[in-house]
Amino acid sequence: MVADSTKRGFGQDLFTLVRTYRQHTDPLLEDFPAGPRGFYVMVAVEESGPRNQQALACSVGIDRTVMTYTLDALQQAGLTERLVDPDDRRARLITLTAKGRQALHRTRAELDQAESEFLSPLTATERQALTSLLQRAASATDE
Repeated sequence: MVADSTKRGFGQDLFTLVRTYRQHTDPLLEDFPAGPRGFYVMVAVEESGPRNQQALACSVGIDRTVMTYTLDALQQAGLTERLVDPDDRRARLITLTAKGRQALHRTRAELDQAESEFLSPLTATERQALTSLLQRAASATDE
């Protein structure tokens, strides 16, 4: 018996969408140090500029211990570095290296292509509407 798709809840649809999205994008991130987590940490560093590890962990929603392992992997790969914070010499600021910026931009281009394929059933107007609604909902959770 086939389930009536009109009776599915928001959570089930969102789960299905995320699962399918990850099937399209995770293969592009599996060689990244620390996988998708490492990629999204680098995105956060690029968007916010140099930040200390605690602030970065808080903004990405990663436990401090997990963040340490993630940053260790990224640094070992030469994608990030920890610099002394000029305002607090005990703290370290996380920055991207030139190699890290190149890897991030290359991976973003690959993800853009995968996302375009993933969203191909939608019109350009529908894609824009979906993106706007997702951004609005996501920013509301950050508050």
